[in-house]
Amino acid sequence: MNNHLLLIEDEDIGGNFKLQIEKYLGNVKVTWVRNGKEAMMAIDTNISIKVVIFDQLLEQTNERGTDVMASIKKKRPDIIAILLSAVASRDELYRGIDKGVIYKYINKTNVEEMEKLPELVIQAFYEHTTRAIKSYNQPELIYSKFIKPFTLKK
Repeated sequence: MNNHLLLIEDEDIGGNFKLQIEKYLGNVKVTWVRNGKEAMMAIDTNISIKVVIFDQLLEQTNERGTDVMASIKKKRPDIIAILLSAVASRDELYRGIDKGVIYKYINKTNVEEMEKLPELVIQAFYEHTTRAIKSYNQPELIYSKFIKPFTLKK
């Protein structure tokens, strides 16, 4: 499967997020991990990961999601990252955006924003592909060869 997503969430709600993404986007493989060490192992063993959704506060291991993402981006600068958090401060958001760590942010306590998660995942995969095409400097490549068409399931 070409559309592989890594979900970094230390709480059991990560399972619900995984199911939601897989339910609405059937052609996306989701790997769920609970901390930075597991995330780095997943990145090292799954070259197919293109998008990462991460929580800012990983309480069980006392880690900051933006620090974990900065480490991931050092290894894989091509990855597109979505911050999914209820506790991220404005300063953390700005630092993450400035470092190129955060592509988009969703407040996981906001129901309206959470409903947009599947669409945002599609946008992130599209962004990854667009950047890849630009990096090859071959604009004549057809996007449909690289992006498996998404359809939202209802």
